[in-house]
Amino acid sequence: MIYLKEVRRLALEGRFDYLLIESTGISQTLPVAATFEFRDEKGVSLADVARLDTMVTVVDAVNLLNDFSSHDFLQRSWRKFGARR
Repeated sequence: MIYLKEVRRLALEGRFDYLLIESTGISQTLPVAATFEFRDEKGVSLADVARLDTMVTVVDAVNLLNDFSSHDFLQRSWRKFGARR
């Protein structure tokens, strides 16, 4: 995970107060948050040098209700996420 090294490097430089991680295309935000607790082979974690403060999710409000209530959307969602349980 190359960005683990980069975020650590930036944090240790002390030049920035905040870092924004924009994760376009990731519909599930938990993996991004989990990255802060992940420890590499040396036992190093982002949580050692940075803390996750806020997560923001942007929703397509115009189409949400139409899509969410459609049969096709529910089927696609079930195939994508339901089978993991």
